[in-house]
Amino acid sequence: MSVTTSSAPRLSVGVDLTSVADVRRAVDEFGDRYLLRVFTAQEIAACRGSDDVRASGLAGRFAAKEAVFKALRIEDPRPPWTDVEITRTPAGWPRVDLYGSALLAAERMGAVDISLSLSHEADHAVAVVALTCVPPVAPTDVAEGEDGG
Repeated sequence: MSVTTSSAPRLSVGVDLTSVADVRRAVDEFGDRYLLRVFTAQEIAACRGSDDVRASGLAGRFAAKEAVFKALRIEDPRPPWTDVEITRTPAGWPRVDLYGSALLAAERMGAVDISLSLSHEADHAVAVVALTCVPPVAPTDVAEGEDGG
């Protein structure tokens, strides 16, 4: 396989599958310590309802955050979990908001758009994230016709 460089937009994709039971266990075992380390206040508030509904909603957001980190191709150290926030548009579609070091990583990649798809099935939540990236334009070192000296 050969790799070519281009100024054309490219996609960076991340996917994650999360166990709803694992998230429920983490909430039961660690409570607010877990919730506040991984989720924003808005995300926690959005996951109201029965224990099953809450765990499913949190698992979907956890999967989305993991998928964002994978799409961003972040090496250690990983940004804080709360630098990625999963909300809903007014129409109800899932949306990603980035802050802090996650936002800086996206800017370095030239990310201009983030798409997120979430799905829940009894025991699992899955998320797929696609970043549309436009590579930065590198300035030329020497203007045409100059010798640089």
